[in-house]
Amino acid sequence: MALPININAFIGRDTEFAQLRDLLTRKRLVTLTGPGGVGKTRLALEIAHAAHADGAWRDGVVWMDLRPFGEDHQLPRRLAAALGSTHVATREPMQVLMDEVAGKDLLIVLDNCEHLLNAVRDLLRTLLTEPGVTVLATSRHGLALGGEHLNPLTPLAAGAAKELFEDRLLDARGDFPVAEHEAEITRLCRAGDNLPLAIEILAVASSNLSPSDVERRLATLLHADRPTDRQQQDTDADRSHRSFHQVMELSWDLCTPQERTLWQRLSVFAGGFTLEAAEAVCGFDDLPESAVARVLSALKWQSIVTVEAPRDGHSRYRLLEPIRQHGDARAAQAGEAEEVRQRHYDWLLRTYREAAQQWLGPDEAHWLTLCRDLQDDAHSAIAWCARRGRSAAGIELLLHIVRTRVPFLSGRQPEAQEHFERLLTTYTERDELRAMALAAVSVLAVCRGDKDTADEFLSEAQALTDELGAALPQPVLAEAIAISLGHRESVDPAESMAAMEELCRSPVFAQPEFRSDMGLLAMFRSFGAAITGEEEIADAVTAEFLADAQASRATWHITWSQWARAAYLVLHRPHDPAARSEAESLLHAALPVQRGLDDRWGPAGWTWVAAGLAGAIGDHRLVAERSGLLDGMTHSTGVAMHGMRGLWETVGHAQNIARQQLGETTFDEIYNPAYQRGRDCRLATAELLWPGWAQLTDRERDLVRLVAQGLSNAQIAARLDRAENTVAKSLTKIYAAVGVAGRDELREWYAQL
Repeated sequence: MALPININAFIGRDTEFAQLRDLLTRKRLVTLTGPGGVGKTRLALEIAHAAHADGAWRDGVVWMDLRPFGEDHQLPRRLAAALGSTHVATREPMQVLMDEVAGKDLLIVLDNCEHLLNAVRDLLRTLLTEPGVTVLATSRHGLALGGEHLNPLTPLAAGAAKELFEDRLLDARGDFPVAEHEAEITRLCRAGDNLPLAIEILAVASSNLSPSDVERRLATLLHADRPTDRQQQDTDADRSHRSFHQVMELSWDLCTPQERTLWQRLSVFAGGFTLEAAEAVCGFDDLPESAVARVLSALKWQSIVTVEAPRDGHSRYRLLEPIRQHGDARAAQAGEAEEVRQRHYDWLLRTYREAAQQWLGPDEAHWLTLCRDLQDDAHSAIAWCARRGRSAAGIELLLHIVRTRVPFLSGRQPEAQEHFERLLTTYTERDELRAMALAAVSVLAVCRGDKDTADEFLSEAQALTDELGAALPQPVLAEAIAISLGHRESVDPAESMAAMEELCRSPVFAQPEFRSDMGLLAMFRSFGAAITGEEEIADAVTAEFLADAQASRATWHITWSQWARAAYLVLHRPHDPAARSEAESLLHAALPVQRGLDDRWGPAGWTWVAAGLAGAIGDHRLVAERSGLLDGMTHSTGVAMHGMRGLWETVGHAQNIARQQLGETTFDEIYNPAYQRGRDCRLATAELLWPGWAQLTDRERDLVRLVAQGLSNAQIAARLDRAENTVAKSLTKIYAAVGVAGRDELREWYAQL
């Protein structure tokens, strides 16, 4: 997961920063503890950015915010995904995670652990058996694990608190006469217990009123909340919690009624949100939609809302967890929490429905980015439906999510399948909604290689569809996908294609609402034709799908139409030089796009095509290398497509010949390192697109990574314990191998990988 970006200066924690960095070189589990608002997340983030910049851990730094997680059992799977895992098959999530970290040198930062302490303990007991893993956790409480080093974070020293206050005050109002109010600023910092988040809020409030006015208002709260004699023995954490609560109350008091309303309503978002999302969910009654942008800007100015890095051209916002919790409590007090939850669900349903309907078109990439960003919110809404006994609503949202292909493209199929199965246990109506949900589970299962589950749910879906006498898109799609992926018992290609053609004529797809679903059906029809159809049929069907996809300007569909066409060429015309050249061109056109979309299936599919091409030209060493890459990716992702019999038979035949020609020993010497490289899907596919990368040794690749991180030759030499002139000579060799002129071009080239 990409590291969040901070836009404000990091102030007042230089000593803690240095101590924590040193500690992480000696301890493998460090938990940064302290009350809300003390700056745990900010310090951890500074550590993460510094470690990433200087390459302190060979395989990088992974950041994961646990705040959106509502279900303990998802933690191993979601951490594996944050580490880059694309695994979707039915293996145990913890085993997938351990495979992902095996042999790696990693710093993993787990932020906001306090609400999942048991799950985090269970996770780390296993995760830390891998010797290269170091974990930095942030939590209000220690994890109580053997080997854990607690690093309590206390409020800022008085001088640092004052410096932070003045910095944020001048950010908000550059002409503020700070020198005239130093005494009040000092007292305000003390009143806020020198907590960084409290100070930031007080500083911004002071730029609008004045430190004196803010101090008077805060004094009223302090007097009202003065501890009784029995409370005098409060711990430092208790006092800090009370101080922060008082600052939250002051900030709440300083807000206008509309600002308070928006604050409490924004607490419904599990992840970041856009202005458009805030308007749709929060703009009603006394806060009209037209006013949300103005009020959101005011909350941002007051440091209630923070700004995230924009994606897809849209700014994104977030409430820090202590602030979100305060807003959530206020929403409950106001009695509108359920209404906001309902609006949040309705907005998600509209968004995913529109995304599903608009998917087959030029805006596919936009919808993919948007729907991916909304996944935490969507799963939060589905969990809310389950808690409220509204299984039908949860299923309806899930169906549209699956129609957008997002669970498949982001490796969250298992999560979607679990939601469906849980909701179906309580939704017992014998209706169309149940039939479509059963079929959706079948699709999710078949694409994970779980044939038994897929068959069970599809059989029930088809029986219910017959019982209802209904024509429904999901059962038709499920059957088509099962045929295409070879999960039907029939091995007669003609019979399979006839069944597929019959499904394509289903009248349900004539409805405009299901246009994009028809596109998906056409895609799997093309796969089936390429792999099991006779040559004439495969040629015609794949050419038709390619032309239709290009005419639609649907980015994602175009790449898979190119894949189907390449599969046809490799399977049916392997000895035709023109066909092989066309397949190579299709690969080089499609794979960069799929990598850019972070398609979890494309790399495995294209590596198979590349292995088949190597076999077609009789390059046995290339067959061994690409077979290793393919099998490594298959192990890492669970995307095997083993049901595509013709596909695997072609590669298997090429492997057998290569083993005979090279000998087992030579074949394995090429295959085994490639297998290990293949477990990093993104860099594995880079070998297909940029042959220069494949030519580099592991040590040379490490050099490239360090250059990409911005290290100088001297820094690299110190890191790798080499002479500086040796580093310079190695880089000269690397420049020649990958075809770049120097360090800057090498960084740009590596960014493509």
